[in-house]
Amino acid sequence: MFNYVAHYGLIRERDAGRRLEPFAPHHSWNSSNVLANPVIFNRGRLSDHHTRPSVPYQALRYIEEAPELPAGYAGSILLALVPPLWRWIVDPKVQALRA
Repeated sequence: MFNYVAHYGLIRERDAGRRLEPFAPHHSWNSSNVLANPVIFNRGRLSDHHTRPSVPYQALRYIEEAPELPAGYAGSILLALVPPLWRWIVDPKVQALRA
């Protein structure tokens, strides 16, 4: 569920050689919840992990331009268990990112 929520609706484009573009901050959802992030080992800063995979989790940074989950990871996982509600809340955010 974590990976589903963390990457839902975000697309990596392919170049002319059909290779996927490198990971960038806009390829994963973040959660800047200061209470939850220590509990989930800073996984809420997933965009920084994708762009700097060798950095230890405790050193991951907040990236302002990365998409932000509407309810943190725990709340978003619960939302995703009710697909119509999940799509109703998150799909407009995905469309705004693609615009």
